[in-house]
Amino acid sequence: MPGILFTAYPNRHCELTLDIGQRLCYNHSEFIQWIISLMILQIEPASPVPIYVQIEEQVRALIAAGQLRPGDQLPTIRQLAVDLGVNYNTVARAYLELERAGVITTQRGRGTFVAGVPDEARQAQLREEKLHAILRAAIGEALRLGYNRDEIAAAFREEIGYG
Repeated sequence: MPGILFTAYPNRHCELTLDIGQRLCYNHSEFIQWIISLMILQIEPASPVPIYVQIEEQVRALIAAGQLRPGDQLPTIRQLAVDLGVNYNTVARAYLELERAGVITTQRGRGTFVAGVPDEARQAQLREEKLHAILRAAIGEALRLGYNRDEIAAAFREEIGYG
């Protein structure tokens, strides 16, 4: 049957079988690069959220979901820019922000990698930052749609069960 079969083994060895019967073996990092090249990152040019922030948030989400693990290699800035159809400097800025936050590390001559597991305090801080980013985005969108702060607060209280 035509299609793609992906099998992951406990030692992080993966096997990808294409419908033509050709077998390709990838380690996890190579597979992640292949997935990213298939545009798992979705850029919305019409969004009020800057593209570099969209990239940054989606990489963080892939890490939080366990789809990117510590030590996994990310695509080069140039390759990701080409894959997403965005400017090189846009991806460079996203990577810079992720590196400043300790989410990724760049090793000269080797590439860019997901950083090690943050300690418990850092993980809590990252979770709180993500929550605030989600709330800022939702509130910003509501304000752009013409809702006032009282309406937004009332809706928020209602949604969390305090209204």
